[in-house]
Amino acid sequence: MIFGHFGFPKLGVIGAAIGTVISRVVEMGINVAAGYNNKYLRDAMRLDKISGDIFKNVVKRGIPLLCNEILWSISIALISQCYSTRGLEAVAAINITTTVTNFFMIICYAMGNSISIIVGQRLGAGEIEYAKDYDLKMVFMNFMMCLGIGVALFGCSSFIPQIYNTSIEVKSLATSLLRVSACMLPIISLYYSSYFTMRAGGKTLLTFFFDSGYTFMFTFMVALCLTRFTNLPIFNVYLLVQCVDIPKAVLGITLVKKGIWVHNIVNEL
Repeated sequence: MIFGHFGFPKLGVIGAAIGTVISRVVEMGINVAAGYNNKYLRDAMRLDKISGDIFKNVVKRGIPLLCNEILWSISIALISQCYSTRGLEAVAAINITTTVTNFFMIICYAMGNSISIIVGQRLGAGEIEYAKDYDLKMVFMNFMMCLGIGVALFGCSSFIPQIYNTSIEVKSLATSLLRVSACMLPIISLYYSSYFTMRAGGKTLLTFFFDSGYTFMFTFMVALCLTRFTNLPIFNVYLLVQCVDIPKAVLGITLVKKGIWVHNIVNEL
C-alpha cells in the first residue's frame, strides 16, 4: 500500500496507516480466537465477579504501571521534540537511529519480559533463593547478548543508513548516532533487566520512579537544557543524553543487588 506493489494502489503515508490498522485488526482476531479456544481464558471471561481484595491489589499495582507507560511515552515525545530543534537532518537521522536500534534491541526487550515471567514464577512459588539466582544469571545473559548485538550494530552502522532514500549528510549523521546507540546497548540491557526484576516482585511504584520518573526528570531535562541553552550539534546532544542512562543502569543494578525487589505478591492476593 505504500509503494503500490502486488496489485495494491500506491498510497504512500496513507497506505502505511491503512496497513497498520488492518494488521492490528488481524492481530486482535488471532488473539480473540486463541483466547476463546483456551479453556482457562474462556472460564476466566465467564467469572461473575472478582473479590474486592483482589481488585484493590490489582488497582494498587496496576495504576503505577499505567502512569509509568503514559509518562514514559510523553517523555520520549518531548525528547524527540528537543532533538527536532536541530533541524530536519537531525530529525531524519534520529528516526533512522531509533528504528534500527529498536530492531536490534528485540532480544533485550524479550529477555526483560522473560525475567519478569521466570523470576516472578519463582517468587510466587516461594523459592526466593532460586529467584535471586535466576535473576542474576538472566541479567548477565542479557548483558552479554546485548554486548554482542552492540558489536554487530557498530559494525553495520555505516551500511544500514545506505538503504534509506535520503541525503548523504543524513546518512553520515545516522551512522554516527548508530555507533553511539551500539555502545549504549549493554548499558540499556542493565537498566531494562533491573526494571523487569523490580516488576517481577510487584514493586510497581518503585519501577514508576525508576523508569519514567528518571526519564522525565533527568533524560528529558538534560535534552531540554542542551537544546535550549547551548549550540551543540545534534551528535553531541545525542551522546550526552544517552550518557544520562549510565547512572540509571548503576542505580538499577544497585537496587537489584540490595534485594528490595524480593517480594511474594501471591501471598497478598
